[in-house]
Amino acid sequence: MGRHATAGQAGPPAPGRHGLWWERAALAVVAAATITGVLRWAGQPWLTSLLVAGGVAVAVVVAALVAATVPPPHPHAHILERGHTPASAPRPAPAPHREPPPPDPRSWPGGP
Repeated sequence: MGRHATAGQAGPPAPGRHGLWWERAALAVVAAATITGVLRWAGQPWLTSLLVAGGVAVAVVVAALVAATVPPPHPHAHILERGHTPASAPRPAPAPHREPPPPDPRSWPGGP
């Protein structure tokens, strides 16, 4: 499911990626501490600040978990993004260059 649903055999896990959960937890703690400080600075009571901080921490963890399910880009996505076409495809003719119309003398400062 998600980025793990790619075709072929899965390779070995990347070295040093076993502790990914603590990175998400650290990000949630930093976000919660930041929002607590901001809300306290804005004059909110401690209870409100801590409740909102808890909600922020949960939202950060859930967002990180959802982001982990995003599949990898298609192998040819970089070609499609840049608008490349196969070499055998005919290229469209460029649009003819049109000169802008001359300025209207009535729009000049001081009139015609």
